[in-house]
Amino acid sequence: MINQFKSENYLWLLPALYVMHLLGVLWTSNYSQAGLDLQIKLTFLLLPIILSSFQIDDAFINKIRRYFIGGVLVSCIYLLAIAFNSYFHSRQLSVFFYSELSSHLMHPTYFSLYLNAALIFVFHEMILSNHRRTIWMGAAFMILFFSMIILLSARTAEATAFISIL
Repeated sequence: MINQFKSENYLWLLPALYVMHLLGVLWTSNYSQAGLDLQIKLTFLLLPIILSSFQIDDAFINKIRRYFIGGVLVSCIYLLAIAFNSYFHSRQLSVFFYSELSSHLMHPTYFSLYLNAALIFVFHEMILSNHRRTIWMGAAFMILFFSMIILLSARTAEATAFISIL
């Protein structure tokens, strides 16, 4: 792990950015915000270390893609279930749109970006597969993910979804 981290120069870019952030904290007077900012950016330091500890091959990447698609699918079902429950209590259609739909997880634009990535991964799976079941499931996932992007009303993400599949 350490040897791979030492030998791959690109793995040093994100930790170097974190160190620059850490040095920037020396000139702040708002230490509570600086601590929070360093905590948020801790991923820059830890991600290269974690990634260098794995042997990354095509099988590993395919597994990550499938887990990502599954996570986005579960998130969609979760958000729609909450929206239907809210609708049955309030009779307000607004619970199916924009921030009211995604407020239980994250901002609609960010979730739309995850949906776009999942769309690309599903499309990739469909192209590589010759099984009818995989193609039909992929089509169903794509319809769900497109629908969620439209319900989230993130215009840039809508355009990106249509362009990425073309």
